[in-house]
Amino acid sequence: MGHFSDVPMVMWYERLRDGADQVLQYSLLFSNEDSGTPTDALMARCGRACDIEYIYRVTLGSNGEIKKEIFQGMEHDDRPFQGSKIGRHPLILVATPNNCFADTGFSPVQYRLLPVYQDLSQHSRDRQRGNSNPRALL
Repeated sequence: MGHFSDVPMVMWYERLRDGADQVLQYSLLFSNEDSGTPTDALMARCGRACDIEYIYRVTLGSNGEIKKEIFQGMEHDDRPFQGSKIGRHPLILVATPNNCFADTGFSPVQYRLLPVYQDLSQHSRDRQRGNSNPRALL
């Protein structure tokens, strides 16, 4: 990873539904990415140079029990989470230069961001225009 980019800046979660179950999806806004989509292409397509990646989804039953856990793997694919936790909090590492994740391994650098709730059901995660909320995401 780069020394001056790929900094995780904001983490948020969304509340989704899967039938009667609640799904919490966690995502991260990174300052950039050292690999993947070039900056000029990000600016042309999205109007931003930062990277946005979903990290982890957990499906909760009616009693709050964990029914299913997945994370975004190193090929941008969904993989079952089988890693370690602190309490109910999964330990997930950035594993690739384009900010994809692994559920095993170790890093001396740890970020423990407090996720903020975002309702993105009516717009994309990239929307920013017309929003006066300073805590709003891109």
